[in-house]
Order: sequence, then structure tokens, then C-alpha cells
Amino acid sequence: EVNTIAGFLRPGNEIDIFVNIPFKATGFDASIMTSGLTDKLPPSVAAILPPLLVEALESGGAVDQATIEALMSTSAPSYIIMPVMQKVRVLATGRDPYRENLDQLRYPQARSERNFSTVTIDVSPEEAALLSAAEDKGDLLAYLRNRDDTTMADFSGVSADDLFGNASRMA
Repeated sequence: EVNTIAGFLRPGNEIDIFVNIPFKATGFDASIMTSGLTDKLPPSVAAILPPLLVEALESGGAVDQATIEALMSTSAPSYIIMPVMQKVRVLATGRDPYRENLDQLRYPQARSERNFSTVTIDVSPEEAALLSAAEDKGDLLAYLRNRDDTTMADFSGVSADDLFGNASRMA
């Protein structure tokens, strides 16, 4: 169950699914920082590390596990939004199924109920398991996609800490 995107979601639409989870539930392990493997981190993971931690590691001095954990607890975001799946086809909204022939005729998908509490989506068994894991760790967020949008998310995580930087870029 996800919110109904103000009733605009119809069978045949595509959605992006994200999860809002506590940072501690992301699976990031601070012990990797003391193992000397920080240069092996993918750029997407390195980009979400707290700046104070990065500065301490780049200072050249040895940083012990207790210092890393203290920096993580004081400067890591509380929650992070991560992409789970993108361009997921909606097969049904509530009890209204997707009818391919309506799309072929360029007719809108029938909608008998504007308010619904379930969305059926087209996913593989592995994707279903990934969704279940995401739902278990946090809150699922579904966003309606523009039919002409073929882009994919170019980030691995966003937190409230990123809002100020984003506002500065937009100014």
C-alpha cells in the first residue's frame, strides 16, 4: 500500500519507488573506515559520508573506531531517502486493471474508484524481495513519472542535510 498520489495514478502509469530509512539501517559500517579501504568505496557511498568524518580521514592521522563512531553519531543524517526501483509499470490501482488496448487506442485507462489503497505493480521476484526489504526498513515513497521521462536517478541517497545545498544551487 502506498499513497494514491492524489488520485492521479492510473493503471499503465510508471512510478519511481524510494525508501526513507534511518541512516543506521542503510548497512553502512563505520568499521570500514579504519580498515584502510576508504578509497575502495563507490563514489555514491563516499558522497553521503559526513564531511567531518571525511576531513578526519583525509588529515593523514590515524583515526580510531571510537572517533569514527562519535563523528558518525553527531554528523550523519538521521534519515536518508534512497532509490529502490524506477520506471515501474502500474498494473492496477485498487480494483481497476491495466488494459493495454486502451493505451493502443490512446484512450485513458478506466478508473472506477478515485480513492484506492493498493497499487499492483509489475516486478520480478527479486524486485519484489527488494521492495519487501525496503518496506521492512523504512517508509516506501512512490512518485508518478512523466511518460516521456527516460532518465534515472543520479544519486544513491539524499538527506535533510542536502536541502540547504540544493537551495543554494537554485538561488
